[in-house]
Amino acid sequence: MEGFEYYSPVPAQQPNRSNWIMMTVIVAVAALILGLVIGNSLPGGGNGLTTLPASAKIEVFDENLVQELYDLTIPSVVKIETSEASGNRFTFGGRGQGSGFLVSDNGEFLTNYHVVEGADRITVILQNGKRLRAEVVGSDSSNDLALIRVDVSQLDGIAPLTLADSSAVRPGQLAIALGSPFGLQGSVTVGIVSGVGRSLPSVTQRRIVGMIQTDAAIFPGNSGGPLLNSKGEVIGINTAVASRGNESLGFAVPSNTAKNILSRLASGIQIKRPWLGVSLLELDSERAEAAGLTVDRGIYIIDIVEGSPADQADLRPGSDGSGLPGPGGDVIRAVDGVAVSTVDDLIVEFNSKQPGDEITLSITRNGEELDITITLAEWPDSLS
Repeated sequence: MEGFEYYSPVPAQQPNRSNWIMMTVIVAVAALILGLVIGNSLPGGGNGLTTLPASAKIEVFDENLVQELYDLTIPSVVKIETSEASGNRFTFGGRGQGSGFLVSDNGEFLTNYHVVEGADRITVILQNGKRLRAEVVGSDSSNDLALIRVDVSQLDGIAPLTLADSSAVRPGQLAIALGSPFGLQGSVTVGIVSGVGRSLPSVTQRRIVGMIQTDAAIFPGNSGGPLLNSKGEVIGINTAVASRGNESLGFAVPSNTAKNILSRLASGIQIKRPWLGVSLLELDSERAEAAGLTVDRGIYIIDIVEGSPADQADLRPGSDGSGLPGPGGDVIRAVDGVAVSTVDDLIVEFNSKQPGDEITLSITRNGEELDITITLAEWPDSLS
């Protein structure tokens, strides 16, 4: 996204603080347009603006609906505090403070990994003010998700929220964010889904794909809270913000990403991500021509890590030495028969794999179509 930077909690990757980007949550609209104004040709040849009649005005959201959904869902949303908070409790990136929401009948709350990362004490604060000790059950740093658990007998019958099918989310639909911005527990903000299928780096610098974009005011403390649809279902976990001056965009990890790993997190299974060991570039006609390729779509290998699975499988890179495609590299076209044309496509396929899995890459090499069998390794700690 040209002109925007993305914040990652990894120290070496932190952006300039003067153009700060906070790893927090999303969703608020400064002004909601409740009517539609269009340009028309006025009698006498003049041009002007004519307001549509009241019967034709478009309502962005129903206040009663938002209030009803708030009352229904807010008891399941909690404030999270950790012992790692700095002296300034409203820290850059929301470290030491965040939000979460109940996802099971066993006292398990979903939140962001960066909210609880490195914490030696985690406190969950219910809407009635009750404070409960929590422990991390499982985490997936690559998708910035964590599952924490409290004593379920202390929850007073609070019901878990439902995770929706985020593949059905469409731009323009209602988006409601709940959480604790600046420590203000029980806050709600309303906006719309601005886009889907976005990606940005996680704390491990692996890209989180399929993210939901929403218009947002930027506040620390909402990280890990739910982004709801008009049914009160969770479509995303509020996670990150891209900011430039007074303009900002909010992003949420899609609920389907959480659903796919929730059972493993609850079982305490460590989420391990597979590694191929390549640097990649998405092809277009200009890049393909520069590299002398016979195909102009696909994912081009421009570098390979020595000793990596890609190196052991004899995949071949092509680079001009400046990070641009040069002649001789392989073009990845499919993974296990599933066509891929972007790096995000490749990540989606790899997210369903485990270290040690054997995969088949369909590639184009010097105009020849080949299938290469590769055994994936575990994502190295040195890259986290």
